[in-house]
Amino acid sequence: TQEVTPQLQNPVASPQISPAPMAPASATLAPEAPIKARRGEALAMRRAIKQERLKEIMRLAFDGELFSHDDAQDKLLIADSTVRSYLAELVRLGKLVKSGKGKGTRYRRA
Repeated sequence: TQEVTPQLQNPVASPQISPAPMAPASATLAPEAPIKARRGEALAMRRAIKQERLKEIMRLAFDGELFSHDDAQDKLLIADSTVRSYLAELVRLGKLVKSGKGKGTRYRRA
């Protein structure tokens, strides 16, 4: 006698998946004016934050006290490169005087 093994068919047939309907391009893209307005608002916010941080650095130099890059970074809790950039800008503007080199660099109010 010959045994016949039944062929199992997948009881869960995979349904045909149709792609999601695409929205027209005009519906998904925001108009240019609001994007530019948001960029302007973001830029204004970044400038305000920068100005506040520069004021904080100047407060460190109150009454001619010397302070270091690390003092400014500890006070502001921001990236090393950002503090360096801010200090360089204040020196360039003549608001701070830089003395020393390397780890011995100190800043004071001009």
